[in-house]
Amino acid sequence: MRKGKLPMKIQYLKLQTIELAKGFIEVLEGNVVLLKFKEDVVFELRDAIEANKAIYSAVKGKPFLSLVDARIYGSISAGAREFFAKDTLTKEIKIAEAIVINTLSARVYAKFYIRLSKSANPVKIFSDIHDAKLWLQLQQKSMFGEVLERDIRFHEKFKNN
Repeated sequence: MRKGKLPMKIQYLKLQTIELAKGFIEVLEGNVVLLKFKEDVVFELRDAIEANKAIYSAVKGKPFLSLVDARIYGSISAGAREFFAKDTLTKEIKIAEAIVINTLSARVYAKFYIRLSKSANPVKIFSDIHDAKLWLQLQQKSMFGEVLERDIRFHEKFKNN
């Protein structure tokens, strides 16, 4: 990579897609699990339970990186937010979580979720899905001790949300 050039955008191969009543779970290469909501739905507690069970089953109980694409959705109930924040089924194996949003209301929900979850693992909000993927990749590298100096310099912009 030449000096001054940004690395290419991260693309992950889709390994599996699970359709839920109100969303989709895509298992991507690199231990990334993408949760996408269907348009104009109200994501309730039962939907959150269904999603977490599907995620746990898809990753076979192994550590994963969570990428939540909340750019298209209706709303999420308080019960569903609390469940996602506190459910031990996936919380124990989640390495890091990136939430991609594009509206003020989604940002409010995401910030509330972060405060509620008090996660032992990093959680960050993004407006760009490619930045979210890069940040998740850095989290995985740092967990497994593979962070290079150039990674740290490139990811300085992710320090603050």
